[in-house]
Amino acid sequence: MIYPTKQYVSGDYLNKVPDWHEDEAPWKAQEVFRMLSKNRIQPKTVCDVGCGAGAILKELQNKMSDDVSFTGFDISPQAISICKKLENTKLKFYNNDFLELDLEPFDVLLLLDVLEHIPDYLGFLNSISNRARWYIFHIPLDISVHTIIRQSPIMYMRRQYGHLHYFLQETALATLEDTGFHIVDSFYTMDAYSIEDLQKAEKSTRKLVWKLWLKLRKIFFRLHQDVGAICFQGFNLMVLAKGQIHEVD
Repeated sequence: MIYPTKQYVSGDYLNKVPDWHEDEAPWKAQEVFRMLSKNRIQPKTVCDVGCGAGAILKELQNKMSDDVSFTGFDISPQAISICKKLENTKLKFYNNDFLELDLEPFDVLLLLDVLEHIPDYLGFLNSISNRARWYIFHIPLDISVHTIIRQSPIMYMRRQYGHLHYFLQETALATLEDTGFHIVDSFYTMDAYSIEDLQKAEKSTRKLVWKLWLKLRKIFFRLHQDVGAICFQGFNLMVLAKGQIHEVD
C-alpha cells in the first residue's frame, strides 16, 4: 500500500498546495502564542515537527524574545526549500525525520496539524513523549455532524491533504492521555476562511448557503463551544501537555 504521506516527499503535495499553507501561519501562530502566554510559559528553545513552509515559527519569532531559538523539521525537501528563505541566526530548518535524531530535549515541541497524517500515530506519540518539557498540539476535528452527514468533506481531507485519522475533541484528548501525556490546557480554534474563499462564494450560486453556514457556525460556537464543534466542520483543538519530562523551570 502507498500511504498518502508519500506525497510530502515526492512533491505531489506541493503541486496541490503551492504555498504549503503559509496563509494559515498568522492565526495558528497567534493561537500558539495565546496558549504560551495563558500558561506563562517562556521557553528558550522551540521546535516545530512537521514545520511545513516554516512560516509559523517565523511568526512566533516576531512575537517572542530575541534570545529564543527556533528549529523546524520536516520530511519534505520541497517544504524545507521554502523554509530556507526564512532562516536567521535563531531560526533554522532541517530536512530530517525528527524520530531518527538524537537531540537534547526542547522547552516546547509543536505538533501542529501533524498527527492526522501519520500512519502509526500512537507509536509516534510514544516515541516523542520524552523529547520536550512542554508540547503544543493542534488537531483538526474532522468528525462532526456536518462531515458525517455529507461524508465528502472527510474524503476530501483524505485525498487533498492526506488525513488518515479523524478526531473528536474527546478522542483527541484520550489519544494523548493514552500515550502518556498529561493534559494541562486546551481550547478550540476555528479555521480562518480567506478573502479568496469569500470572493468565490460571492460569485457562486451557493452564496446565500455559504453565508448562512458561516453565520450558524459562529452563533452555535458562541452559544456553546462544544455543540458548535460537534455540529460544524472547521474546528480544531489546541492542546498544551506535558510528556515524560515534568521538571519545568
